[in-house]
Amino acid sequence: MENWILLGILAAVAFGISTLLNKVASGQNYFALEPRTAALFVGIGILVTFAAYFMFNGSSLALPNNNLAMVVALAAGIFWAVGTLCVLMAFAGGAEAARLAPIFNMNTLVVVGLGIVLLHEVPQQPQMLRVVAGAVLVVIGGILVSI
Repeated sequence: MENWILLGILAAVAFGISTLLNKVASGQNYFALEPRTAALFVGIGILVTFAAYFMFNGSSLALPNNNLAMVVALAAGIFWAVGTLCVLMAFAGGAEAARLAPIFNMNTLVVVGLGIVLLHEVPQQPQMLRVVAGAVLVVIGGILVSI
């Protein structure tokens, strides 16, 4: 198995567990933390994780000379945080994890669409059918869980 596939699977497991823990932390029938409080502790957890990552992977950090690269990375963090805040607010408002997760995980369609349009990552012909079929199934699944 290629390394990127294993990392993708591990990321899916981590994001899935994270979503479940967000539900328990902020859901009305659980700890019911207010979204700002939950977001604060999620942020602290992120900082602790990245601090450990930096400690175990050497102490030197090479900042790029390209300011735009830093802005893009910062924007990625901002968009991730906005998405997480939306999830926390939905859970605080009573959303069910099993129904909300398939909806916000339609982000796959955003990535595929933007990857094709902006990054020119157009799948080759044999894969194009699978990508389109997968996208259609994602939309159908999102619709089915939300009704």
